[in-house]
Amino acid sequence: MRYRVGDEPVDALAAFDPLSTATVVYALLLALAFVVLGRRYRQWWAVVWGGGLAVVSLIYLLAAWFGVDLLHR
Repeated sequence: MRYRVGDEPVDALAAFDPLSTATVVYALLLALAFVVLGRRYRQWWAVVWGGGLAVVSLIYLLAAWFGVDLLHR
């Protein structure tokens, strides 16, 4: 993408906008449901999938809470 001289590029990958955060909170709730229901009905793929989703969601939320930008270093 080209920019005029003096223009700053728009950050298209803003990591912590409210919609992304709401989606991650929803994903965390879904992950907990996967883990609980997976254990209840002995569906181990759901436990593993939910556990992984919970870990990734918690990493995102902790990074947002502490203001750490994981995408741009």
